[in-house]
Amino acid sequence: MLTTQSPSKCANEEEIVAVIAHELGHWKLNHTTYSFIAVHADAFGKKLGYATSLRAALVKLQVVEAASAGIL
Repeated sequence: MLTTQSPSKCANEEEIVAVIAHELGHWKLNHTTYSFIAVHADAFGKKLGYATSLRAALVKLQVVEAASAGIL
């Protein structure tokens, strides 16, 4: 998710543009609704006591998705 602090963490203008393009891709593919639901699902999982397991699983999924996209 893009925040007001995200651009300050980028090394250069090209990375900032890449992050913005990535976020616009979420909007174009209607991932905004999915993200809204996912945030609430995450909160529910944490409330049930699965915060650590949920975090580990989500990190693994992001790594797999990044690798399949050729980012890693």
